[in-house]
Amino acid sequence: MSRDLGIGGDNGFSLQDAHYEVDQIEERLHPSHLPHHHAGYLQAPQEVAIEEETEALAQGEEGEPFPPTSPALPGVPPRRAVEEYRVRYKERVHRLPADAGFRDYLMFLPRAIYMFIDRLCDAFGFKFIGLLMCVYGLSQGLGETFMAMSSDYYLKDILKLEPASAQAFKSLTHLPWNIKPIYGLMSDTLPIFGYHRGPYIIMAGALGVFAWVTLAIQKKPSFSLSAFLLLIANYSIASPDVIIDAAVTERSQYAPMYASDLQSLSWGSHAVGGIIGCTTVGQAQAHIHSRGVFALTSLTALSILVLAGMRWLPEKQIPPGAERRVACQQAWQKGGQRSLYLLAFFVAVCAIFLATTVNHIQDRMIGGYITVATGVLVTIAVYMVLAKISPKIAKPAIYFFLREAVQPNIAEAMFYFYTSDPDGPHFTPQFLGILDCIASVSMIIGIALYNR
Repeated sequence: MSRDLGIGGDNGFSLQDAHYEVDQIEERLHPSHLPHHHAGYLQAPQEVAIEEETEALAQGEEGEPFPPTSPALPGVPPRRAVEEYRVRYKERVHRLPADAGFRDYLMFLPRAIYMFIDRLCDAFGFKFIGLLMCVYGLSQGLGETFMAMSSDYYLKDILKLEPASAQAFKSLTHLPWNIKPIYGLMSDTLPIFGYHRGPYIIMAGALGVFAWVTLAIQKKPSFSLSAFLLLIANYSIASPDVIIDAAVTERSQYAPMYASDLQSLSWGSHAVGGIIGCTTVGQAQAHIHSRGVFALTSLTALSILVLAGMRWLPEKQIPPGAERRVACQQAWQKGGQRSLYLLAFFVAVCAIFLATTVNHIQDRMIGGYITVATGVLVTIAVYMVLAKISPKIAKPAIYFFLREAVQPNIAEAMFYFYTSDPDGPHFTPQFLGILDCIASVSMIIGIALYNR
């Protein structure tokens, strides 16, 4: 998800620059999100020959910027001119009247939230907004919260793993989050039945339901099978995140005044889902235990499976034949795409190597050296590729990578200390859930401050 990069210093970098630069790199990373791409939000006129369109795209000739058109899919509002978006946006911003009374102040927040959702649905359609809230609120906010606690107890109480083994297990099963660029690459270059996005979400939802239900009903769990199923479960959350991120970026490009609202809705849904999860997962874990929580979590994967199957993510189908082949070739060849795709593959290979190899090296010193060397190679590769596109993107990307890379992860050790160590506090699942609520509440506070 493209975020605002508030970088201080004397480099002249502003939030407006960040929005522009992020849009540019997203266009390069996801060419299928361009307005003229056949799999994008709108389809190019059929009378334009494929060869002429290919030449126009190669030369960057996009004609009039985002012309208004009629809706081509049910539930999809018409593409409007930028000025019309601005007018309709202003009409749907709730403000207190000059003579506001107590009732106006009391109802301000509910009305503001209603107007917030209403203007987004007016611009992009209720289906897309509903799917976005489902992916971020249910799949990520609620699903990740349920998965985090239930899997911790599952590793400790059912698989009987020690803290170090549990940490290695988690690093392996979280691998789908470390190779997210691959999902974007695949959706851009390998459409399924002519669709770039919907089938990938459907596949992720179906795999998620399968993984959670299997974890809930298996009678004799094994280390390898449990690792495989939790890896699939993580993929079922990570893959839709990439697809929806791309759709949000596309819509932010032709209606930039809605960009911050879409980001706020995404993170707000995530935070609300997290709060609901934190306040309920403790009770669920205490009463129905890990397998019961796994069964409940399957409903979050089922929700995105159903909505994606109902085509709540509108997209045009690329006709089979030459047109589909040209679209795929453009995704691979356009504007320096290959270097970014090769970078994505390189980072994915490094992540897979570390997750599957380093944790099994007995000599921790050697494992540490290999990890540091791999991190240095990734840092150099990322900077060399992204710096050619925009140094304003390359530098923050390196910062975020290093911030995560050099920060020790002792989550599993702390969980065992909180719950099982003889000298620990022996926290209950209910109390651990309340502790996790602090992060979600802080996220909502940050979103409110960002929108001021």
